[in-house]
Amino acid sequence: MDDWSKGNDSFKKTPPNAAIVHAALKTNDKGIAQAIPVELMNPVITTNGWTFDLLYLQGNKLEGRLEGVSLFVDPAFVFGR
Repeated sequence: MDDWSKGNDSFKKTPPNAAIVHAALKTNDKGIAQAIPVELMNPVITTNGWTFDLLYLQGNKLEGRLEGVSLFVDPAFVFGR
């Protein structure tokens, strides 16, 4: 997290993409929860973990606070672009 804004190609300049998966999300016909693609911005370290501002890259959005979220970060692939 200390390096988030360091360098010309920092995450602050080019936020990383991630996929959010949570049990509360609708599942597909195989019972697999659908992922929501996002960009992660403005990280804050708290006593309970990290918080981020999210830019949703496709139509689905999560409202409120969810616990037990799985977050998959993939800097090599840009969702929806």
